[in-house]
Amino acid sequence: MEDSAEQRTSAFMEWLLSSGGLINSSVKLADLPGTGMGRGVFAVDDIAEDEVLFVIPRSAVLCSENSDLKSKMLHADSPNSKVQSVFESPWTELIVVMIYEFLKGADSQWKPYFDILPAEFNSLMFWSKEELEELQASAVREKIGKESTDIGFRESLVPDFPELFRPSAHMRGPTASLESSLSDDEIISLAHRMGSTIMAYAFDLEKVADEEPDGDDEGFVSDYEEVMAKGMVPLADMLNADAHRNNARLFQTESGLEMRSVKPIQRGEELFNDYGPLPRSDLLRRYGYITENYAQFDVVEISFQKAVDAAGEHLEPGELEARIRMLEDEGLYDSSYDLSHSTPSSSAFPDELLILINLLLLPRTPRKLPKPKKTYHTIAVLQRILAARIREYPTKLEDDEVLLQNGGLALRKALAVEVRLGEKRVLKGAWLEIAGDSLGGEGAEHLMDIDTQGLGAKREGEDLEMERENTEERRDKRRKTDGDGLH
Repeated sequence: MEDSAEQRTSAFMEWLLSSGGLINSSVKLADLPGTGMGRGVFAVDDIAEDEVLFVIPRSAVLCSENSDLKSKMLHADSPNSKVQSVFESPWTELIVVMIYEFLKGADSQWKPYFDILPAEFNSLMFWSKEELEELQASAVREKIGKESTDIGFRESLVPDFPELFRPSAHMRGPTASLESSLSDDEIISLAHRMGSTIMAYAFDLEKVADEEPDGDDEGFVSDYEEVMAKGMVPLADMLNADAHRNNARLFQTESGLEMRSVKPIQRGEELFNDYGPLPRSDLLRRYGYITENYAQFDVVEISFQKAVDAAGEHLEPGELEARIRMLEDEGLYDSSYDLSHSTPSSSAFPDELLILINLLLLPRTPRKLPKPKKTYHTIAVLQRILAARIREYPTKLEDDEVLLQNGGLALRKALAVEVRLGEKRVLKGAWLEIAGDSLGGEGAEHLMDIDTQGLGAKREGEDLEMERENTEERRDKRRKTDGDGLH
């Protein structure tokens, strides 16, 4: 009979303790059926700030350094250069190591750990074409990369590791899984599974060294920046994340990896890590779920090419290339720029985008970059860019709100509607910001007239400029009238 989730959880905790892990008696790993979040870690007693919740020894971390795969694959006098290159990439290295250890079955020291990791994911990699279309114009669709990943696995991973996927009987060991002999499609599927596990659960870790780890100012370990060696940290990856309720963080020490509380935690509360300021589109892409607390980080991407189309059509290719070099020299060139939520204290438009537009608008290539100011011409360009971006979403903001209010949507469609609705709200805020700029704060809401193209304004950029000129004329007349009255 197949083990229940509770039995697998219990076996995992026993394995972790036997592997040298230390677990505070005030915390407990529990299953969360029906939530889409797998498992979670909870406080069974009150926990003080800066209390050690658990310690995971380095030897229990699933990574290349702790597996014998690397030594087996590179033991030859002249190792395959392609195989060598795999161990130079943190992502592919960990994928291969995890496949190797998984296929060893009971022979792997991490068998109880694999038993509690998910076999299926709700992340965007596993969505159908029809489901992905519900994301509409979200730039996250271009970040999934399933087709290119398939090609990479099929052209390199499969042919370069025959010993790993189709070993001879004597290489398997007496208790190794029969899954060791896989078809190409099964290998690709398993590689996607392990890659998605890494994306959702892995941490970036400092490699063991004599010197102090070069972490951030607070010393905690990040799980969303690709700057270190990757590893799977058992139990630490069972913490769910919440932007507002973050109360625990993982720290790297000489003795191992410590999860510590960063604020007092009351009995019964869940322990939450923090993924950082991820927009919900990336939360869905990587982890397969979203929470409202990450709506504050939603963004809309404006491609470099859209800015060129709106502001740089007068430039010859050589002039455009010269300006790109200027941006590159200052570290300001990017393939896209993120619009964020507009607030009373912060603009929706990043300085880098404003600098780019102002640079493109100049008749001649300058000696230095312009400042990130919103001039009359900059605002006109931003209006054209936003109008074009808005038209890419085929439904209105209000329509999406009604869809969610009515309920009854399939899970993935509901998630997609949440993501695209969040992006439309960012666009609305950006539009109102520049409408206020163009009218000096007067009549901004009047310009934000939503049409059938999502948030598309009924007036295009040129019409908005005309509205602005008419408004300025009215102001001039009013000032003149007021002035005459003083004589």
